Amino acid sequence: MGSLIHGVTLGATYKNLFHPLISENIKDNVNEFANFLNEKRLLTISTHTSISEALSDFAIYGVARIIDRWK
Repeated sequence: MGSLIHGVTLGATYKNLFHPLISENIKDNVNEFANFLNEKRLLTISTHTSISEALSDFAIYGVARIIDRWK
């Protein structure tokens, strides 16, 4: 889980922020930008919040149903 939160598992790069055609066009013309696109970026607080909310929802709603089925 720590790897996911720290962006290792998701492999978040700046390249993911742009439409592929835009990043390819700029990358062909600017070498520095090509290097920038492949740099790892930290995940934002919104990503952390989304993951936390999903885990919370699963714990509250999903786990109870699973346990009830196995009773």
